[in-house]
Amino acid sequence: MTPDGVVLGELHDRGGGDYIHALVEHTRPGLELYGTLLDDLLGRAPAPIPAASGAARAEFPLAPPGRLRAVHGWDEVRRHPAVLAAHLHVAPGDVVGPARDSYSRPAVFVAAAPDADALDALVAGLAARITFDTEPGGTAV
Repeated sequence: MTPDGVVLGELHDRGGGDYIHALVEHTRPGLELYGTLLDDLLGRAPAPIPAASGAARAEFPLAPPGRLRAVHGWDEVRRHPAVLAAHLHVAPGDVVGPARDSYSRPAVFVAAAPDADALDALVAGLAARITFDTEPGGTAV
């Protein structure tokens, strides 16, 4: 409660890494998303939002269920100059189950390009390089 009324703030933790901050900050150069949200909660005047520029996308490669033997192509994708962030949440020996939410997706990468069409082609090509080698069996936790 403030003298002006009720102020509500909301924060979501997306353990799988939805990377909304990376998408927004890349497509609005100079905008610091979390700082802007905190300023708003503290009642500070908002800074002008920078003009939109480029395109960015989070991609969540999925693995077939089973015990993971290997992941091929991940390092190549992770090192690609258009990739802003990349996190692999599984390792050989892990049992991979179906992806049901942000917490159970095995990987994510965020890529950027000058425009949406170029981005779609780039992400499709990068995702095609990643292969999860699994063998049936095991019980996902």
